[in-house]
Amino acid sequence: MEISVHEFKDKLSKYLRLVGEGNPVVITSHRKPVAVLNPVTCAGQPNLQALLAAGKIKWSGKRAHIDPHRPVASIKGGSIVDTVLEDRE
Repeated sequence: MEISVHEFKDKLSKYLRLVGEGNPVVITSHRKPVAVLNPVTCAGQPNLQALLAAGKIKWSGKRAHIDPHRPVASIKGGSIVDTVLEDRE
């Protein structure tokens, strides 16, 4: 879709919505293309979508909640420092 700079400024929200839906928009000045608006894609998003489609990961659709007071990992035995030092030997 090609539109003029004037039309783009007048109907900015409309064209941003169209771009967000996946439609590229070419902006022209004096009938010459000066810019192309394309939808933004996150680098990791297509990979996550592929993993979801393949059934390799599951997502409830809810936002993740991380409790800062809950340990992420636990180590049996001594302290983390002892474990790291032991691993380096």
